[in-house]
Amino acid sequence: MKIDLSKYKYKRIVCFDYGLKRIGFAVSDELHITIRPVKVFDATSKSLFDDILQELKAQKTGLIVIGQPILYDGQSSEVLEAIENFREKLSVISGVDVVLYDENFSSKEAMSMMVANGKKKKDRRKKGNLDMTAAAVILRNFLNENE
Repeated sequence: MKIDLSKYKYKRIVCFDYGLKRIGFAVSDELHITIRPVKVFDATSKSLFDDILQELKAQKTGLIVIGQPILYDGQSSEVLEAIENFREKLSVISGVDVVLYDENFSSKEAMSMMVANGKKKKDRRKKGNLDMTAAAVILRNFLNENE
């Protein structure tokens, strides 16, 4: 599904790579040219949505993208239900437009990107690095498809 990004020009677009334990977070610049992995949120934290809301305000967010795995067999899963709940709550508390985008293979692509960029094996194994990088990959793919 194509999205007209012209209404988000000069606003940052952020992306979440949702996981049941950790949520990777990446952000674009206002012109949607560069993307950087920013942080990882603890999905089990009681202050999760307060922490996210604070980050969204700090980033002056215009659009939120959430990676969603597409299951080709049409079945639902615990993660898909959790992502939908996350999307709904995020939309309500932030007042920012939220879209879902296919994240299939983003973790594999993120790992390849870290290897290509010369990240040491020790750094690639650190919890959260893959999640942040996957969020950046999802956001880059989303922007490439919609601009």
